[in-house]
Amino acid sequence: MPRSYTSTELLASIRQRSFTAGASRDFQDSDVYRLLNELATTYLLKLIQKRSTNYLVETVDLTVTAGVPSYPVPSVATGGALRAITLLLAGIPYPLVEMSLPQAVATNLAPMSTQFPTGYYMMGPNIVLFPTQTLAGILRIHYHRRPSVIVAPSACVQITSLPGGAAAGYYRIGFTGAAPTGYVNAAAVDVVSNIPNFYRWATNVALSNVTGTTMDIPGTQPANLAVGDWICLYDTAPVVTDSPAEVIDCLCERVATDMMKAKGSTESFERMLKGLEMKEADCGPLIATRNTGNMRKISAFPDNGAWPWFGY
Repeated sequence: MPRSYTSTELLASIRQRSFTAGASRDFQDSDVYRLLNELATTYLLKLIQKRSTNYLVETVDLTVTAGVPSYPVPSVATGGALRAITLLLAGIPYPLVEMSLPQAVATNLAPMSTQFPTGYYMMGPNIVLFPTQTLAGILRIHYHRRPSVIVAPSACVQITSLPGGAAAGYYRIGFTGAAPTGYVNAAAVDVVSNIPNFYRWATNVALSNVTGTTMDIPGTQPANLAVGDWICLYDTAPVVTDSPAEVIDCLCERVATDMMKAKGSTESFERMLKGLEMKEADCGPLIATRNTGNMRKISAFPDNGAWPWFGY
């Protein structure tokens, strides 16, 4: 029987690994969900991000206004951190150099203004461009986004048909049964694939025309949208979003290991730790690179492939 990778299956797998029942004296489903979500945003992200393969990376464009130097880092960015940043002026990308905070504070003692900022620094939740620009443009930010909060499939709507008939600017999805609580007009939802790696086709869009068996989603219907995909309340999903399926086994093993740490014997916990090391060793090579056929080559061009040769 094929794997579904839904939270129902993940909970069953975790219980099998840890030999725990869904009883109050052990771990109820709510307890396992809590561990799953805690470790998905710590352990799982570290497992993926340290390989710099750009899973979970998203892009957002912020409008840069002349004379306004400060722009927020997206609240969904892991650790409030950036992966890459570029300033676009008239569609042309310009690199920005990160400044240290002590350097930026000292420099700010002598205010400057220029058409083109050459750098930026981080201040709390904001990116601050320096010197302050006198031109408008686009600040293109790339960042690692946290996976959605993992919830039960019963908290989401699974698409059973794509009937058409929506008003201009919308597309319609059909479902069976009653919609869970919260699926009402103007509710913010995500559209999530039911196929690994469970990409979010759309995020934070407002429902419209919710009826007993259909609801309309704003925007153009994603080309890959299919029956079986999910409509979920914003930042939730019944699967581990945007992560390669190959890391899910490690996540389940880590959750079971934490459960064994709390309830099991020292010997059981140590055995689980060794099992986790084996799972990570099996998983690591599968997510070490995104192009396994890329051949090593000698080139006169810089490693970053930039043209013209920045810094040369």
